[in-house]
Amino acid sequence: MQQQDQDLKTQKILVIEDVPTMRELICWMLKQIPGVTVSDAVDSIPAARLVLDRRRPDLVLLDRVLPGPLGDDLIPYLKSQNIPYFVLVTSDTQSRVGLGSEPILVKPFGESTEDLEKDLARIRDAIVQKRG
Repeated sequence: MQQQDQDLKTQKILVIEDVPTMRELICWMLKQIPGVTVSDAVDSIPAARLVLDRRRPDLVLLDRVLPGPLGDDLIPYLKSQNIPYFVLVTSDTQSRVGLGSEPILVKPFGESTEDLEKDLARIRDAIVQKRG
C-alpha cells in the first residue's frame, strides 16, 4: 500500500460539479487519498474545457447534470485523450439512463464509512491503472 500511495504523489484530479456543497464534499473526499490533489474544481463544461486546454489531469470526476452542456458532452473528449473519468450520478436511477457501461460514482458519497472507503478505493485504482 505504501508503494501505491507513493505512485499517487503527483496525481491531479479535475472535479466538475455545479453544486458548491457537493463540490466541497468531493474535494474533501479526495484529500483522504494520500498524494492526490484536486488540480481544479469547476462548475460547468465551458470552465472544464478552459482547464483542459491548459493542463491534463490524471482523472476527472464529472457531474452528469450541469447547467448548460451536460457532463455527457465531455465524455468523447476525455476518451479521445485517454483521460480516465467517473460520471457522478445521483442515487435516482433516472440519472443513469443512457450511460451504458460508463464508470459511475453515486452521490451522495459514502453513506457509511465502508461505502466511502469503497468509493475512494475505486478512484485510487483508476489512477493506478492509468499509470499502469
